[in-house]
Amino acid sequence: MGKPDLDVAPRHCATLKRCRFQTTEDIQENAIRELRAITESAFQEAFQQWKKRWERCIASTGTTLKGTVLKMV
Repeated sequence: MGKPDLDVAPRHCATLKRCRFQTTEDIQENAIRELRAITESAFQEAFQQWKKRWERCIASTGTTLKGTVLKMV
């Protein structure tokens, strides 16, 4: 299926990966700041791309992970 996560903003993740934080609070503050910087349109686009990947996965096998047959409407 591809990546299970939403590729909303790789740039934001890269920013956090380059930093070292002293406390858990620092990590949380920086993560929240990066998440808030994601525009609504960027999130919506990433969600739609994820949804298309998920639909292709289901269509290719005809089942979900638990084996329930789905019809895409």
